[in-house]
Amino acid sequence: MKNIFLAVIAGIILIASCQKNEVKEQEKVANPVSPASILGKWKVEELNSSIISKNISPLISSYKGAETDYYDFRDNGYVYMHVGTKQDSMSYIITGNSIITCFRKLVIDTMTINVTSNKLTLSRIKEFPFDQTYSKTEKFIR
Repeated sequence: MKNIFLAVIAGIILIASCQKNEVKEQEKVANPVSPASILGKWKVEELNSSIISKNISPLISSYKGAETDYYDFRDNGYVYMHVGTKQDSMSYIITGNSIITCFRKLVIDTMTINVTSNKLTLSRIKEFPFDQTYSKTEKFIR
């Protein structure tokens, strides 16, 4: 019984220390993005994604934004999107230089943010087993 109690206490200490390390790692981001820097309406310039696998033809999707396409990042933590004939919204959180998007409380994506006063780029590259690489880039202008 005593050993179980000590194991539980050690587990709690380990979890707490891991959480603290995660926060410290986030604080080390050289140029964290200010959430205010992405607020407002951004015109969709292009949306690209690809899946590249060894020995299989790549799957590539590319969309050039129309004049009426936009993402509107609001200070309520939601982004409202209008692309083509589709409209939708999802919540987002900015941490360091990344944006985490969630739809109905499920994490959809984590992407790196690169922002200037008139350009916003969200990007992600993820490698999977069996030599597969997924990349996604979303570019916007004001």
